[in-house]
Amino acid sequence: MEVDRQDDAGSPVILDRDEDAESQRFSAIPAGRTGDNPCYYLVNKGRYVNSTSAHPYQPLGGSAVTMDLFRPNDDGYPWCTTPDGFGGVRLGNHTAPDERVLLTPGPASGGRLTVESGSSGASWALS
Repeated sequence: MEVDRQDDAGSPVILDRDEDAESQRFSAIPAGRTGDNPCYYLVNKGRYVNSTSAHPYQPLGGSAVTMDLFRPNDDGYPWCTTPDGFGGVRLGNHTAPDERVLLTPGPASGGRLTVESGSSGASWALS
């Protein structure tokens, strides 16, 4: 995962080859729990990964994932984890108490990340 343009508000988050670049380093700040699953804010240079830039406070399937300043009480900012069964986690935003849109990579390296409903998402590692 990488920030496309680190200093720009609304910059897209893309999937790219891991090079340990500053634009690929995210802090995972605890953001509570949903049931047994921990949630985190993902932060890079003071901006937060979110799925609600185009429609504040309302995570919707098909939305682009971007970097923006923090917006309190917006369900598009906390990323809740679900074990994937292979040692990683799936990351998603809640759209309803028991429904999520999952962080999903585009079809090719360098593609924008989106959130998708009804998707199995991708496997991510938080370390």
